[in-house]
Order: sequence, then structure tokens, then C-alpha cells
Amino acid sequence: MGTPWRKRKGIGQILMRLVEEKAPACVLELGTYCGYSTLLIAQALPPGGRLLTVEQDPRTATVAEKLIRLAGFDEHMVELIVGSSEEVIPCLRTQYQLSRADLVLLIHRPRCYLRDLQLLEAHALLPAGATVLADHVLFPGAPRFLQYAKSCGRYRCRLHHTGLPDFPAIKDGIAQLTYAGPG
Repeated sequence: MGTPWRKRKGIGQILMRLVEEKAPACVLELGTYCGYSTLLIAQALPPGGRLLTVEQDPRTATVAEKLIRLAGFDEHMVELIVGSSEEVIPCLRTQYQLSRADLVLLIHRPRCYLRDLQLLEAHALLPAGATVLADHVLFPGAPRFLQYAKSCGRYRCRLHHTGLPDFPAIKDGIAQLTYAGPG
């Protein structure tokens, strides 16, 4: 469980700005939780845009699904997939007709970020120019993910520094990666 987005300065603004600037045809969110970031993304999507959001916990997904539908977003615009990212990513192209994700939001478990990024690459789901936004890369941290992104030569990496609302001395960060394409 992450810190509620509304309490974290900057994360919501970064996400909204990216969706508005990039006008992605398709967004992939790994980690729906209660659906707050899902609703932010859906609000900012361009006409015809699509959001696939993946949540592992069926009970949490049920709550998020209700909130998403109450907010007025139908299944064509926002599709909630229940399952682990590791199981879902290989099925995105065939089962969910996702040929590419222009924007990927990683907000599930930082220890899974590297594995999932490499799965997205292996299944050719990232087009050149795609943006990957990863939360909590400094606390609790995703050091292997950051090291890979900075050293593999396929990403331009920018770190947005944030803090935890109730513990300002604890520094956190959001990684914004721009994919250059396969090696």
C-alpha cells in the first residue's frame, strides 16, 4: 500500500502534466489500489484514449472498479484487469489488444519494477518515445530498476524528488524514463 496520492506534493501534478502533454493513445497502470491515479489519468486522457489498469488484489480491485464506474468511465475507456503484473504483461497484446503503451505508470511494488519493465521490453509493448513513470524509487526504493534504466542505454532518466507527507525528512523520488527504443 502506498501513500495516498492526494497527500503527496507533486505526484498528481506530474502525472496530469504528462498525460496532457503526451496525449497518450494508451496508458498502462500497474497497481490500481483504490483507483485515485486511475481517475486522474482517465480525466486527462485525450478523446479515444484508453487506460488499462492492473491490480493484483481482487478485493481492492472490486472497490476501485466501483469508483471508476461511479466516476463515469466505461470499460472501453478504463479497463481494470485483476491479476499479477507478471502474469498480465505477457497477455496484454493477445488477450487485451494492447499493441503499445505510450505511458506506463508503475505504482505497485518497487521490487517488481525492473522485472516488469523488462517484460514490457521483451513483449515489445514500449514504442520509442514512451514514458515510464515509477513511484517510490528512493523509499522504499528500487535501486536495481534505477541502475538498469540509467545504464542500459535505452532510457533517458529524470528523477523528481518528493518527500513523505508525515515524515518530511524521508526523501522519496519518482523516476521518469523516456524509452529510446530497443538497443
